[in-house]
Amino acid sequence: MIEKMGAVFCLHLFCIMEGKMKKIWWIVLLLSLVLGFSYFYGQKDHSFKSVTDQEQPQKENVTKSSVPTVFIHGYGGTRFSFGGMIRRFSQQTVGVTSIRLTVQEDGTIEQSGVFEKENNPLIQVLFEDNKNNEWNQAKWIKNVLVYLKEKYGVEKVNLVGHSMGGVSSLRYLLTYSNQENLPIVSKFVSIGAPFNNFIEDSRSTEMIDKEGVLSNQESERYQEFTQKMAQVSIATKILNIGGEIDKQTHGDGTVPIGSVAGIGKLLRTHGVNYQFQYVKGKAANHSGLHENEEVDNMVVRFLWGK
Repeated sequence: MIEKMGAVFCLHLFCIMEGKMKKIWWIVLLLSLVLGFSYFYGQKDHSFKSVTDQEQPQKENVTKSSVPTVFIHGYGGTRFSFGGMIRRFSQQTVGVTSIRLTVQEDGTIEQSGVFEKENNPLIQVLFEDNKNNEWNQAKWIKNVLVYLKEKYGVEKVNLVGHSMGGVSSLRYLLTYSNQENLPIVSKFVSIGAPFNNFIEDSRSTEMIDKEGVLSNQESERYQEFTQKMAQVSIATKILNIGGEIDKQTHGDGTVPIGSVAGIGKLLRTHGVNYQFQYVKGKAANHSGLHENEEVDNMVVRFLWGK
């Protein structure tokens, strides 16, 4: 009888141990799957990062002020052109989303939103006729700055322009920036702007930045910029950003890197505080520059870095 009870007890104990071993085996299997997935995911190509994947600028390294930053889209641009960058900066508390100003074809301005005065206000400008020429757009930028000064007492601004928005912003600086009734442009960021139109240059990017555009490759736009460059206030600091997908492309797929970089020598010659930076790779395509993590960080450091 005792032997029979002992056998039953041993069988029961074996079943318990077997159940525990199964549980342990399943736990080990689950952990292996999790670790394996993590390793596989970590090896994937993340050259295109979503907004949530992007490294956020360190908040403690950002200076806050009441100086608004005005964003100007490129040819055919819409509210989506700079909408993503403004949203990211706001989410990262680098700045705060402020008003949107739409400039009508006759130069009048329509406002939407509430003007935020502090903590790096971010203002989006839209042109109703978003395919007009750079001369008219420069005049419309002037109208925007007059509006900000008269309605909100703004004395100083930053400008950020993508593509033709960068060209039109420089055109504004060459034409209007020294007028006393306008806010001072403290800093200007140009992203993927064709300052020498769409003329390609096979020299290295660094050489173009240092030496400027070759005399036999100057577009009419570049020649006019050369003649008027002295009008740019040396009080305005300028960051020029370009994109180079690869060495074969020589640019961002739309604007040659030489057209972007070629303006550097002109600005430095006239004593302007100027710097040129460029991003490389698939995410350096023209329409993607204002969605590029590296570009975001360049803009943040230049405009608000301590």
